[in-house]
Amino acid sequence: MPPPADRREVMPVAGGSTLAYRVSGAGTPLFCIPGGPGFGGDYLGDVAGVGTTRQLIVVDLPGSGLSTKPATSQGYSLDAALAAIDELRLHLGLEKIDLFGHSHGAFVALAYAARFPRHTGAIVLCSMPLDFSSPPDQNLCFVKPDAQTRDYMQGMIRGANFAAFNAFMQDRPQTHEILALLDQAQRLTLIYGDADPVRPAAAPEMARHDMRIIPGAAHFPWWEQRAAIRTAISAELDGPSPALG
Repeated sequence: MPPPADRREVMPVAGGSTLAYRVSGAGTPLFCIPGGPGFGGDYLGDVAGVGTTRQLIVVDLPGSGLSTKPATSQGYSLDAALAAIDELRLHLGLEKIDLFGHSHGAFVALAYAARFPRHTGAIVLCSMPLDFSSPPDQNLCFVKPDAQTRDYMQGMIRGANFAAFNAFMQDRPQTHEILALLDQAQRLTLIYGDADPVRPAAAPEMARHDMRIIPGAAHFPWWEQRAAIRTAISAELDGPSPALG
């Protein structure tokens, strides 16, 4: 039986705004947090096929994608993003959520896990920067930036809300500060392409976590190495994944 078609949902959140999210697939929910800051979640697609075994809840963070743009910069804050994700968890009636985050979204997922450990299950973080002093060079985000890849990247940029990016860069929290707040029992799965410009050369604070390197990929590994990253994600969430094309 084919998985259910994607559906778009919107829910009210604190302050009179709305939070948009996309639901696809069937199975145990997996909250998917896109990067940017300011990118809507559509670029994540079906997360390299993970949506064949999981129900994906792809969140448009406040001000991104189809979610309401906040009236002030505070609405783009990390606190606002974490509150919105937890409101969505409650709205869906879930006690615990598994998390997948990409790039800045991985940082947000990490911060959620640190703030709400009782409500967090598995945590898979893809291409998470340790330092947000500057965004990764677009020319280094893909191993082979062909015409199709450039169209994919430009689609993300056209749909981005740069007010979210600017607000985040003003505050610029650092990943190591959040890592230090994790409960000692919490374990992360960290995924990087071997050519990812944000891949840490050495990160002692990550030593107790599981790091997986995807050969032949850069900052968007599901675009370049779909099968390999699906295997890495699914192995953490559900054990070995089925062989899908």
